[in-house]
Amino acid sequence: MSQDSVLTAAFGPILKQNGFKKKRGDTWYKDMPESIAIINLQKSDYSNKWYVNVAIWIKGLDVSSIVPLKKLDIEKPAENHCPFKIRWERIIERNFDEADVKNIVSLTDMDEKTIPDNERIDAIRRMIYKHILPFLEKSATINGLKKMAATEPWSCYMWGIAKDFLGSK
Repeated sequence: MSQDSVLTAAFGPILKQNGFKKKRGDTWYKDMPESIAIINLQKSDYSNKWYVNVAIWIKGLDVSSIVPLKKLDIEKPAENHCPFKIRWERIIERNFDEADVKNIVSLTDMDEKTIPDNERIDAIRRMIYKHILPFLEKSATINGLKKMAATEPWSCYMWGIAKDFLGSK
């Protein structure tokens, strides 16, 4: 299987079952009560490693003062335009799951040939269910986001404008 097909096979069905819609290549969106969850797969320019970017767009956040974002699509914002973004390995590290942390890097490194495709897909799916979906569930509402903004380490992954909006700066 090609690199992107392995990752799409791992992410696509689970995300679809959980209300995400695929847009813009390797990016999935989920419209939640007070935020939009975004999962984006990004290929490294220097190797066959892929990065899993997790981002949250906070509904109601005024970004009109941020010049580059004036023409932002707030229905489907790009992952890099979101005021709360993090790579999935950081989420897994913050859950203090040492076994998963050891596996996470090799799962998205397609040069790691010792992992058969079916095992890689199964392991990625376990990570999504165990770590990513619960994290996104916490960020579905303003109250959930406020709790995250008020605690380390999550607040360090938020822009100041988001912290101000959430009243935690």
